[in-house]
Amino acid sequence: MTCIISTARFVCADRRVDADGEASSMVKVARNAHLIAAAAGLATATQAVKAAVREGADSPEALIECIDPSSYAVVVTRAGKIFTISEGAVWPMRGPVVALGTGADLALGYLHGAGSYTERIARMAQRFVARRRTDCGGGCDVRSFE
Repeated sequence: MTCIISTARFVCADRRVDADGEASSMVKVARNAHLIAAAAGLATATQAVKAAVREGADSPEALIECIDPSSYAVVVTRAGKIFTISEGAVWPMRGPVVALGTGADLALGYLHGAGSYTERIARMAQRFVARRRTDCGGGCDVRSFE
């Protein structure tokens, strides 16, 4: 399970990976010159998205093949557009912030309550979520174009 927070400027993803009652850690976000992407669901999908980004994927559509039916991703383009990928399609998102995963509702509540969507506040939201959900946390990683 996971918590991914995205704005038009950055993506912040927790590291927790749960499988068969065991918890481990994995970086879930990657960046290249064209986009930033983070994935959740099956670890194989997360690894595939990271590999595609590192190999130079230049659009959200280039990542569709990486996402299986049990997984999803968030993508931010250099132009500041936010997209999600699920169900074999790319979905444009609107609004200042997007959150995905089991901790998304708590993260959005924290962010909207804080009234700010900076990297610092996103990290604080991740800590808030981690204190309330055992399937989120383990630290977080942020990637931005700045």
